[in-house]
Amino acid sequence: MYSGNMMLQNALQHHYLPYYYSICGVLKDGFTYVLYINGGHPPWTIFDYIQHIGSTLASLSPCSILQRLYRQAQSLLRSLLPWSNIASKTGIQYSRTM
Repeated sequence: MYSGNMMLQNALQHHYLPYYYSICGVLKDGFTYVLYINGGHPPWTIFDYIQHIGSTLASLSPCSILQRLYRQAQSLLRSLLPWSNIASKTGIQYSRTM
């Protein structure tokens, strides 16, 4: 453990821990630092999500949005009606009787 001021290059202060440890009976504050490597980043905040959604919406064209919605609706319908999907693949007609 290091007591004193320590310079950490490229590291971000993560937490401040008041009176975390004791040296010769004197309470000292503790700090934790993080260093993100290999493309790592801090957890996203609400502003990061808003920025990501905004940039995604700005890159889409109106036609591609409608096409994507149509494909999602079609996929949802097929997942809700599995027998129609099976019948169309095999060419066999099924009837739903109890």
